[in-house]
Amino acid sequence: SGGTIDDTTIGGTTPAPVNQTAGTVKYRSKSNSDSPYSVVASDYIIGVNTTGGAVEIDLQAASSAGTGRILIIKDVGGAAGTNNITIDPNGSEKVDGQSTLVIAANSGSVTLFSDGSNYFVAGTR
Repeated sequence: SGGTIDDTTIGGTTPAPVNQTAGTVKYRSKSNSDSPYSVVASDYIIGVNTTGGAVEIDLQAASSAGTGRILIIKDVGGAAGTNNITIDPNGSEKVDGQSTLVIAANSGSVTLFSDGSNYFVAGTR
């Protein structure tokens, strides 16, 4: 249970796991005709087809998502440079302190996590 990396304890205060997909990894495909799409608890990977236009993805409230919730949003259409994907947090919540997050690179993606109050970017492409 735990260990250390560069004198940082791993696992000592790790929060309880979040059951975000009822035991299965959920892939959801969305496009311009689904916009705006409201993320639901069972979503884990959202493949966004940007070929038909811009797409808005509305995040769950971070408190509903829970601490440790992870969400991957990927431009599978390859046209986000022209048809941006806008990620909109719930209410006054933020993503890395910003009111919205925009994927504006063809085939771009973002991995987000929640601390129960806001969302943060864990990685991008």
